[in-house]
Amino acid sequence: MSGKAVGSIRIVLSYKRDGLTDSLEYNFSEAYSNKEPLPSEEELKSATYYVRYVPKEKTNKNIPDWVMVSKKGEFEEFYGISTFTQMFTFILLGIMVRMFARKNQATL
Repeated sequence: MSGKAVGSIRIVLSYKRDGLTDSLEYNFSEAYSNKEPLPSEEELKSATYYVRYVPKEKTNKNIPDWVMVSKKGEFEEFYGISTFTQMFTFILLGIMVRMFARKNQATL
């Protein structure tokens, strides 16, 4: 509908992890059109990607091998907090606010 198509890009990132060189396959999608073409191979290679991982001494059974990649050069998410936990926290906070509001209305 917007005149754009979506291209899937797969790159392999190499980085230092616990003193050893490791690599990771990173897939992402990019919208493109005739006016805004896909980035060239040189542009993709010159871009800086942010790789965040949990060092081996800090891993546990819940986070055995957690590696995250960002194209923005910074970490975008909360560390160690799942999306479900964030959702549950916001719902619980909303319920508490509603209960507090009802209690204040009853005392007026």
